Amino acid sequence: ASPSSASDVSSDEYLGFATRYRHFSLRHVCLNLLSEDIQSGVHNPISDASYSLKLFHKYRNAGVTQLRIVRDGLHRAPPTPSFSQEFTPVIDGVCVSAAGYKHKRAARKIWRWYAGKKATRC
Repeated sequence: ASPSSASDVSSDEYLGFATRYRHFSLRHVCLNLLSEDIQSGVHNPISDASYSLKLFHKYRNAGVTQLRIVRDGLHRAPPTPSFSQEFTPVIDGVCVSAAGYKHKRAARKIWRWYAGKKATRC
């Protein structure tokens, strides 16, 4: 029998939905596996590295079946809201949310108007 047969509860077929090529954010993994919200405020790369190492050390000796079960649990967990959904979608003048792009055309019109006014004054 192949290692990914339907009778194997750790296989992708057992879930009932496609899981190939899916990746998880570090925040989602830490919330569900360590029960800690690592990005509740300002981004801290040192904290990200620290939690990455905690996860590595926790699962480095795990077998393939156990890692698949952990991955399947991450698939079943409710989606973790992204930074731009919880906080402002604009950071340093850059829109990080697809929802903010509807205002891009209006901003261009305002900028052209402002640049035209500035050019006529000079």
